[in-house]
Amino acid sequence: MSIALLIPMFIIGATAIFIAHDKSLGTQDLKLAPAMAGNAMNMKMPEVIVRDVATVGDATFIASQAGLFRMVGGFPVREPGIPKGEFRSVKADAAGTLYAAGKYGLWQRAGSGAWTQLREGDFHGLGLMPNGIVAYLKDQGTLLSSDGGKSWIEAPGFAKLGVLAAREPEAYTLQKLVMDLHTGKFFFGKSAEWIWIDILGATLLMLCLTGGWMWWRSQKQKAQPV
Repeated sequence: MSIALLIPMFIIGATAIFIAHDKSLGTQDLKLAPAMAGNAMNMKMPEVIVRDVATVGDATFIASQAGLFRMVGGFPVREPGIPKGEFRSVKADAAGTLYAAGKYGLWQRAGSGAWTQLREGDFHGLGLMPNGIVAYLKDQGTLLSSDGGKSWIEAPGFAKLGVLAAREPEAYTLQKLVMDLHTGKFFFGKSAEWIWIDILGATLLMLCLTGGWMWWRSQKQKAQPV
């Protein structure tokens, strides 16, 4: 094995393990200097994906992967008093109360303009119904609050969507099989993909370490006098 191949193999093996355990290691919350981005730093203006739009009076609010913004004089201004992370949904009820949901929880803005966090969690969807707030919370499903976000229950009827979807399974293609084999989902399921990734990462690291040791031994032997 060429010594030049050890560096990329080591990087792939180590980073695969970090990716598989990103939540437990907290890698997403660890901020690094921009200089460490190397050639991955895109010098072009980033594309901002608009997720949802809501209007309260003459104010327009925009939920995007870059955060929650308000249009002021035709120009977007970041909404203060709320996290800068991704917001996927923003809704306004008849009373003018605004709700915003995203990666850093579900938030409410009353008439005073102050934001209050109603619930922590990673929210992927939000809707206002006559009987309350309906929100989809990652790993917990669709929830309903009939008291303005103080208490939550499983939204009645929404769980049946999974039953309906199970009756209409999507076609299993060759591309899907290849992806499932590649990620380990085929062997361990979605929740345990990290086992497969750990195995591959550890294998690459072992090959790098043993390959580097063999190369070092061969160089040491060549340096010895005959």
